[in-house]
Amino acid sequence: MTRPVLLMGGYGVLGAELARTLRRRQPDLPLAIAGRTIGRAEALAVELGNATAHCFTYRQSGEAIPSGEFSAVAVLLKDNTLRLTDVAVRRGIPLISVSSAAFEIGADLFHGLRARNAPVVMASNWFAGAPAIAALALAQGLARVDEIEVGLVIDRGEAPSGAATIADFERISLSCPSTLVREAGCYRWVQGDAASAHFERENGAIAEGKIAVSTDVMSLTAATGAATVRVIEAFTPSLSLLRGEGAADEISIRVVGADAHGIRIERRRFLTARRDKVGLTALTVALALERLVGRFGESAPASGLHPVEAIFAPDAFVDAVRAAGVQVSAVIERRSPDA
Repeated sequence: MTRPVLLMGGYGVLGAELARTLRRRQPDLPLAIAGRTIGRAEALAVELGNATAHCFTYRQSGEAIPSGEFSAVAVLLKDNTLRLTDVAVRRGIPLISVSSAAFEIGADLFHGLRARNAPVVMASNWFAGAPAIAALALAQGLARVDEIEVGLVIDRGEAPSGAATIADFERISLSCPSTLVREAGCYRWVQGDAASAHFERENGAIAEGKIAVSTDVMSLTAATGAATVRVIEAFTPSLSLLRGEGAADEISIRVVGADAHGIRIERRRFLTARRDKVGLTALTVALALERLVGRFGESAPASGLHPVEAIFAPDAFVDAVRAAGVQVSAVIERRSPDA
């Protein structure tokens, strides 16, 4: 009998979208929806089928995760106590969490490093890691990666963000006004005008934004060794919305490096996720959960702490999001001999 996947915060905006995504992709996978309001959890469980509801909060005394056997747990809210991670580690339950900013992950690391009997996945990147993984796919085959720029257009259209997402942004903006970049081989925290940045969109227009506070800069630097890494977020109407086709989230990726012969190579690729077709964060977390329970890829990740981009083969991930409805452009490549 397949053990259920537990979604902590499973009936919020992200949680409900994730639950529905999992149900579409894995009709036979049991789900457990947990949160503070049992009525909302029960309503979603009835809608989904093959699901149970649990009234639970990580702040209450006693066990932080409901009793029972679970194949994996997704933490879709900010757990300042890290009790959910501790209990999952102790009980050997694979876990993925999504809500820590770059300046907060030290505590996550120390708690997650204790995992010996199950994988713990950190996915506090934008869209739970989709842009970072797509950037790694674009960088494949380069002998050297010098620069990575990821531009994000976040367009919610008429759909408001969920309470947990709003709380995350408020906590982050109040706690740390600085954001992280990688420049000339060094990490730097920047704020104010120094955090302003821009990037080129798929139609050639320039989007004005600011450096993101997600963990993507660290993820991409560690994975590639690039000396310059910028992740830029812009909250602005998407090209899809401007065309009258509905709101979308856009990812613009630029990678610069060299091949084995020293030829400079610049590559670009663009991804577009229409909000009425696919929620990119929910899809990425769903794919990660499928990895954790052995339903995506050849085998589940080994026990221990993993950044989310490390549990996927980049090309397989890009193929999966394309198959799920994300528009993925062809790679644009330019070569020059002056690397």
